[in-house]
Amino acid sequence: MVESHESSDPKPLYAGRLLLADESTLISTGSAEAVDQLTNQTVIVAIEAKSEGRVLSQLASASHAHLNPVIEVIERSDDWLVLSRAVSAKRLSGQVAEHGRKQPVEAVRMALRVADALTQLHDMGLSHGRVHPDNVLVGLTDSVDPSLLFGTKSPTAYILPERRSSGEPPDARDDTWAATALLYFMLTAFAPPFDGLQSVADLDAFAIEDTLLREVLFHGLAKDREKRARTLFALKRELARWFIAHAADEPMPQSTLMSHKPPPLPPSMAPSPRASVGIVGGSPSEMHLPASVQPGSALPPPKPVWLRSVPLTIGAAVLGIVVAWGISTLRKGEQTVVLKNRFVPGANGVAATASGPIDLAEVPVTGKEQESGDATASCVKGYLRDGTLVKTAQLDPICKESELPRSLGLLRMAFASTVGTAPTSAARFDALGWYSLPTLAGLRQACCGDNPPALKLPDLGDACSDFVPALEGLARAIGSTQSIEAAIRRFDEAAKCATKSGRAIGISASPPGPVSEKAFRDAFNTVQTATDNAGASGTSSPATAASAPSAAPTSRAP
Repeated sequence: MVESHESSDPKPLYAGRLLLADESTLISTGSAEAVDQLTNQTVIVAIEAKSEGRVLSQLASASHAHLNPVIEVIERSDDWLVLSRAVSAKRLSGQVAEHGRKQPVEAVRMALRVADALTQLHDMGLSHGRVHPDNVLVGLTDSVDPSLLFGTKSPTAYILPERRSSGEPPDARDDTWAATALLYFMLTAFAPPFDGLQSVADLDAFAIEDTLLREVLFHGLAKDREKRARTLFALKRELARWFIAHAADEPMPQSTLMSHKPPPLPPSMAPSPRASVGIVGGSPSEMHLPASVQPGSALPPPKPVWLRSVPLTIGAAVLGIVVAWGISTLRKGEQTVVLKNRFVPGANGVAATASGPIDLAEVPVTGKEQESGDATASCVKGYLRDGTLVKTAQLDPICKESELPRSLGLLRMAFASTVGTAPTSAARFDALGWYSLPTLAGLRQACCGDNPPALKLPDLGDACSDFVPALEGLARAIGSTQSIEAAIRRFDEAAKCATKSGRAIGISASPPGPVSEKAFRDAFNTVQTATDNAGASGTSSPATAASAPSAAPTSRAP
């Protein structure tokens, strides 16, 4: 007896090449996973009906760090099939469901990265049209979060209200609405109101207190079309400014699901200080989101995060010596001179202009992987020569510290130790002598955002009244593209006066000299460049000296 075997025909290929697990999923959600028989690769397939004026073939040529790569776009008679790389990752929707809403800095960083990716598409004459939490990939293993996928169709709340029933193809206005809705979701863990925001007051239920974030959300999600943003330009501009001012507020991540720290930027791209960003000032406002924000529903609370005090505790012994070194001088009841918040705009920086394209290379959210310390250290590394700081430097505290000895001690700890005959970290920093002051003040001005607490110096008396203006002038010149020779000469004379006054501030018992000046020049990328441009003589002409920064006003506090 011969057994008969039923033979089944192989499953037909979709579009002649795609082996779909479930074709119904593709039709209902607009996206599904498949195996491309031509390449034997697993891909994400998205189907998009053809519409007048919309061509998707260029999607395959779009390349951005936060766009999931499109492998190929297949044109058919009635639709497009977009084949994207299949990656091992979580969806933003799932991450927020598991960990709760995001901290403001983390949410703004991700929103900026998504907005930058969308801007590239818009510049190519394309739109995405499917921006929502399920299409934002996080927890990536081979790239940096997030990655925007051309995946499932958008839920109604992420579609421009007037476009929901019109059948018109999406454009930049739709992506602007959706990107703002994405930020709203990350800050609240909820989809935005179905019809948009009637006014800024609609955000009160979520206790979003930061004025700028409230305005950004309302501008992007306004119910009134006349008040609503039409492009991502304003969104990127305002969020970039907010991020620079608040990057140092971010707690350290508790897992790899949180963002990586911003990478250092080269001097030409480092965020320049703004008119309100200087050597000193007040603390930036922080946004606090309560656990319960909506009647009848509980908002998932943020997960606990590591405190920044851990790395500082490790260095307490080293700091103790430094603090003791200058603390007695600062606490003898002398009046203090407070450096005023002044700034001469440089050639670069996202806030240098209110118009023109926003280049996120100017903001530390570029998404390149970096084993580094905190956000402030990442910015500082862009100004200093490679290897000057340790990889895990923790410099956020210098943006919140007003006591000079402690601030200098924190910066001293961050200087890298080297091997062989090269100087140790302590020796490298101590070689700066008097120039450690403009080093600290200049880096605070460049990397500490809006209004860090004032650095206080003992009153050196009328005889050395130029010390504070000279210090402030040299600190500003660190990030300048012009020669700093005049500023160095001015500070050199002021520091010598401070040494002779008998009321020196614990920096050095000796006046500044060639060794400390060379250590200062060697530490900075920008300073050395300016020196090279000035010539080999190391002296300034009368014309150069006359262009030195004018004296900044000072105030005295008990």
